[in-house]
Amino acid sequence: MNGSNQISVRILDGKNYNRWNVQMRVLFDYHELLGVVETGVAELAKNANDAQKHAHRENKKKDKKALYFIHQGVNDEVFEKIQDATTSKQAWDILMTAYKGAEKVKKIYGEEYTEQTKVEKILRTLTPKFEHIVAAIEEAHDLSQMTVEELSGSLEAHEQRMNEKRTEKPIEQAFQSQVSIKGNQGGETSQKHGGSRGRGRGRGFYFNKGRGNHNNNYGVGGDDQEKSNFGHRQNTRGRSRGRGRGRGRYDKSHVECYSCHKRGHYSSECRYKENDQKAHYVQEEDDNEDHALLMVTSTNEASNYHTWFLDTGCTNHMCGKKEFFVDLDESYRSKVKFAYESTIPVMGKGRILIKLKNGDHNYISDVFYMPDMKSNLLSLGQFLERGYNMLLRDNQLSISYAKGTLILKAPLSKNRMFRVDIASEVYTCLSAVLKDDSWLWHLHFGHLNFRSLKLLAQENMVKGLPSINHPEQLCEACTLGKHSRYFLTFIDDFTRKIWVYLLQNKSEVLSCFKKFKAHVERQSGHCIQILRTDGGGEYTSNEFHEYCGEQGIQHQVTCPYTPQHNGVAERKNRTIMDMVRSILKAKGLPNSFWGEAVSCSVYLLNRSPTRSLQNVTPVEAWSGFKPSVKHLKVFGSIAFAYVPAQTRTKLDDRGEKTIFVGYTRGGFKLFNPVTNKVIVSRDVTFAEDEAWRWDLDTNNDSQRRSVTILEEDSQVTTTNTNEEAVAPSYTTPENPMTQTLPEAGRSRRQRQPPVTLQDYEVTSDDANDDDGNLEMKAIEKNNTWELTDLPQDQKAIDVKWVFKTKMKSNGEIETHKARLVARGFEQRPGHDYQEVFSPVARMETIRFIIAWAAQNQWKINQMDVKSAFLNGPLEEEVFVRQPPGIVKEGSEDKVYRLKKAFYGLKQAPRAWNKYIDSFFVKAGFKKCPSEHALYVKFNESSDILILCLYVDDLIFTSNSTRMIEDFKRFMMHEFEMTDLGLMSYFLGIEVMQREAGIFICQKRYASELLRRFHMHNCNPARTPVEVGTKLFKEGDDVRVNPTFFKQLVGSLRYLTCTRLDISYGVGLISKFMESPRQSHLQVSKRIMRYLKGTFDHVLFYSSSSNCALVGYSDSDWGGDLDDPEYVVVASSACQAIWLQSLKNQVRVPIEEPMKIFVDNISTINLAKNPVQHGRSKHINIRFHYLQDLIDKRVIELKYCKSENQVADILTKPLKYEAFVKLKSMMGISALPNQD
Repeated sequence: MNGSNQISVRILDGKNYNRWNVQMRVLFDYHELLGVVETGVAELAKNANDAQKHAHRENKKKDKKALYFIHQGVNDEVFEKIQDATTSKQAWDILMTAYKGAEKVKKIYGEEYTEQTKVEKILRTLTPKFEHIVAAIEEAHDLSQMTVEELSGSLEAHEQRMNEKRTEKPIEQAFQSQVSIKGNQGGETSQKHGGSRGRGRGRGFYFNKGRGNHNNNYGVGGDDQEKSNFGHRQNTRGRSRGRGRGRGRYDKSHVECYSCHKRGHYSSECRYKENDQKAHYVQEEDDNEDHALLMVTSTNEASNYHTWFLDTGCTNHMCGKKEFFVDLDESYRSKVKFAYESTIPVMGKGRILIKLKNGDHNYISDVFYMPDMKSNLLSLGQFLERGYNMLLRDNQLSISYAKGTLILKAPLSKNRMFRVDIASEVYTCLSAVLKDDSWLWHLHFGHLNFRSLKLLAQENMVKGLPSINHPEQLCEACTLGKHSRYFLTFIDDFTRKIWVYLLQNKSEVLSCFKKFKAHVERQSGHCIQILRTDGGGEYTSNEFHEYCGEQGIQHQVTCPYTPQHNGVAERKNRTIMDMVRSILKAKGLPNSFWGEAVSCSVYLLNRSPTRSLQNVTPVEAWSGFKPSVKHLKVFGSIAFAYVPAQTRTKLDDRGEKTIFVGYTRGGFKLFNPVTNKVIVSRDVTFAEDEAWRWDLDTNNDSQRRSVTILEEDSQVTTTNTNEEAVAPSYTTPENPMTQTLPEAGRSRRQRQPPVTLQDYEVTSDDANDDDGNLEMKAIEKNNTWELTDLPQDQKAIDVKWVFKTKMKSNGEIETHKARLVARGFEQRPGHDYQEVFSPVARMETIRFIIAWAAQNQWKINQMDVKSAFLNGPLEEEVFVRQPPGIVKEGSEDKVYRLKKAFYGLKQAPRAWNKYIDSFFVKAGFKKCPSEHALYVKFNESSDILILCLYVDDLIFTSNSTRMIEDFKRFMMHEFEMTDLGLMSYFLGIEVMQREAGIFICQKRYASELLRRFHMHNCNPARTPVEVGTKLFKEGDDVRVNPTFFKQLVGSLRYLTCTRLDISYGVGLISKFMESPRQSHLQVSKRIMRYLKGTFDHVLFYSSSSNCALVGYSDSDWGGDLDDPEYVVVASSACQAIWLQSLKNQVRVPIEEPMKIFVDNISTINLAKNPVQHGRSKHINIRFHYLQDLIDKRVIELKYCKSENQVADILTKPLKYEAFVKLKSMMGISALPNQD
């Protein structure tokens, strides 16, 4: 069917079978396939010769080709009927049986379906705009002699003339009335919008064949025609001279009226229609019923609940009944002014859903909600703005669509008002109907249709479902949600079981399929044989094809633009999305709950009936067990979760108000909008008739919820697979620890430029204002910038104010800071910045200085450089805009050229470090070659001053008080400095300097960490990692949010600066940050529980006189076979050499050689013996550097027993007794009570 041979056949939708059948037979005959379709392919005889075998193969190819044509020629709904057919004849016979029953029915009833019957039926079913043509045909023709072809030709000619008339320019008036236009023949033509003049000669206008009376409102007539109305018969004498075959009027005695059911006239001629309610149609040009609102005009004068008044002085549609609105934006506020300067407030704007005469629904948009309004008003001006036409005539106001379709007609009432009754749908599904069990279960099942609910109950397909009755009310959520974002579905072709995976990128499809395959094959004991997908790039990659080939999976890719080939998955995705929209709409949940709604919908659909299964649900078909639905609740309803006694005080609430957002194994998934956390609980009380009031939620923006928003993308259908459905990409940790997920989206608040600096105040006092002035003074004092014009080839960078409160170690406020920073992300590499690296002190260096000061009982002092970055000269040319709120008058278009570094610039840290480094060198300091942030200075008396730099924070110690004081005065003379005295709080580390030594800890940081991750009320654990803990990257347990897990691990890693006893546990979970699972999260929670009981522990550096450098080296053989102890000892030796270089710089006496204790004798022997054994040939030669160090007596390996190996605490989980012993040997213990 390619190239010139391509044949187009209309798709079979179930209603056009006869035409489709004829076209398909021609298509089959053209491709020589008709015989195969009608007779099938005969079985091949056992003794068939080569010619017969060849013919059989050719017939099989033809059969598959014909089946392919049939699949291509049907829509999704029809495809489901033939999807199991294996031959073209089977598919052809199924369609014939399903759609060719009409002829058989006619034969059974003995009906003779003559040509006359067909013609009469066509004439009776024509729309009113053909009414005059029908009358002309009835009078001019003998219907018993007329064929359908002749009738079709006449009607097509009439339609062609109507189309020609549309090209004439219509008369555009605000209020259209009848217009008389002089004709060429001296007569007049009565003409409305779209009317036309006719000459009346020849055959006559609009098929008026023959002489005599005819019913043509457009023909040539007298002046009396001007008073005629469309839709009523007018007897007009035509002047046509065409030859006709008519034999008088057609006998209508056998014709039955559809309206009054009497004989002798058609429904269009009926005079007995109801007068109290009328549906007005005027279709002069176009029969476009999509635009016909079919509003009902009522002649009843009494005002009722649904009465609306048409008002020319009303600026907008207005309604005072909130229950009419289906979409109401209550954030919209305005006022409407009435007579005598009175005003009524507008409390919202939205849409009202109305019911049309034909049962359909439509909307009235942009309606003001005004609670104080007693009547409902429709603005005629608003109708005009939207392109509607209005006509005032005969005490009636008519509103029609631009193409002429009448949508509303209102008579003038006794009080001279135009009024109309509009049936507004008031829904009860979401409120009081919850008392009805049928409605409640409709909501429990995510708005599943009542037919399926009833089938579930009648066939006893689930447990706990009562009998279902179909209520008459309309469900708003179903109406708005089930119309024609990014998840992956797997569907078992046999059981119709669904699995869903929520994706962030399409590249995750392959990894999800691997997990799905391993999961279902383990559960079912069967292998996946066929995988059918669409042709998306995520399925057609080389990696995907290679994996399917390796696993022996037949990967079927559907043809482009043929979704019917994968109809099961396509339709299931549509069903999921319909349910998602409905359950979100039902409770007014934000779209950010999309992912949870998808998972919940799949959970419910697996417990709902499907056409492909006979009286069983997919869960039962898969597992063999009938599911229970007693636990189902309304998605999005209010849930009160019980708060365990261990996590609350006596005065705290015992319940937590949340929103129900899904199911987990053994519990419910709940979302707390106040804390923005998701928890899992089993003890929950539900209020299913209530919903969260998002309009009263001022603490959270519904568009910035922390639930992932996903879009529908693709689907996969599998065969011979089975299993439980919901497999979200992330799971929620158990209570009491909840996740802090990242906020999604941006605020849509429009930014306004500040007028003054006071616009940036964030506190009630003047702290930030004063700090802002100090910042500006510091900038001016350092001669940081100069005001100038911006060169044409340069780009100015924005600046902004940043305010921060600096805290003390005890949590009290130390100072407020206001910093003017540049938006460095606007800089361009190679243009306005080059190098950006700036060295800072390692944590090992800081601990070394603390240990050395404690050994010698020296005091450590601390100073801070104010506005440090403003001192570093810039090498590049950088321009910034004037600060918001402080713009020079008369120079608003000018910018600042930076002379020195500025906070926020990418090169600012490097510029400052380069400047302070050269300053220290000029001042007599020597920089340590192995630590570029460590400086040492000696005086004439050989006194030493050790200085450590961390950006703009300085810590220093000395054996001379005079050197310390001189250094302070020297720094204060050169820079704006803050003398912080003795070091007490540095980089979040609390320092306590005592006579016995120095204690360092992160007590405050650990306490904040526990509170941040909601573990402050947990039960403490005695060890950070349980003995025997083994973790794996892949497993059967579910995944957790990687962002949340990375935040947790990162926080714990910084705590290891002083808490070395948790180093092993933190290092263990750090391996799994890419794809964390529930088992990894459980280990991290145990570490937090250990911190709960030991958060006040400190690392103690004694003031003993022994300053020998001793090391311990160990490797976890059982946990990591790739790190033999020999390699680890070599790495330990490198660290020891680095520490020795620091000691050399500060002139610390070094005892030769340095001792490293090892608990493995074989490692010691291998390091001492230069002979290369066969078992050590695989070791990299660089690790044999250890032997050189031993030979040069730089280090010495010593044996120690395993119970005294301090490094064991860093390499493996230990029992409590061993853990406490080694922790004490490391110097970690509870802080002793000291003054």
